[in-house]
Amino acid sequence: MLLFFGFLKPYKGLDVFLDALSLLGSRGVEVLGYVAGAPVTAQQERNLRARAAQADLVDMVVLRLGFVDKSEMPAIFGACDLTVAPYKIASQSGVIQMSYAYGRPVVVTDVGGLGDDVDEGETGTIAEASGPEALADTIERLLSDSSQLAAMTEKLEQGPPERFAWDHVAAAHLAYITSRLER
Repeated sequence: MLLFFGFLKPYKGLDVFLDALSLLGSRGVEVLGYVAGAPVTAQQERNLRARAAQADLVDMVVLRLGFVDKSEMPAIFGACDLTVAPYKIASQSGVIQMSYAYGRPVVVTDVGGLGDDVDEGETGTIAEASGPEALADTIERLLSDSSQLAAMTEKLEQGPPERFAWDHVAAAHLAYITSRLER
């Protein structure tokens, strides 16, 4: 199961995710897409429901639309094998760190600083930001290597990469604040 998580803003590439799912289905790759998050507008929600109901996706997408309370997150992330962040533009994404915190590898597009948060082959993989086909190819390649996916998941279940651990982040913030106060 592939997770698309967070506020469903256009720049996050939900359309790319859905089109990649459709491509995977046409290739005979058995995947289920789980979309969890709040649409920005009522029209966006109607469009999303209509797209998910089309023949190429009707059996491939589960929609969990609306605000996701933190108490729901362990079950949502835990049910999925992989988090997909096919952003069109971004400088960073908290979804990546949330995925790591719940022991799930990621597939991100190569935009902005997203790739900086992925240890290729260890915490996830980076897809070209060229559209649904590149995303589908990357997902298919990763899913076809079940031992690599299992190793990434096992590593992340032991804890996020050190640079994202709370004590490391807190120490970096404290050092920054201290340096600013000493000026």
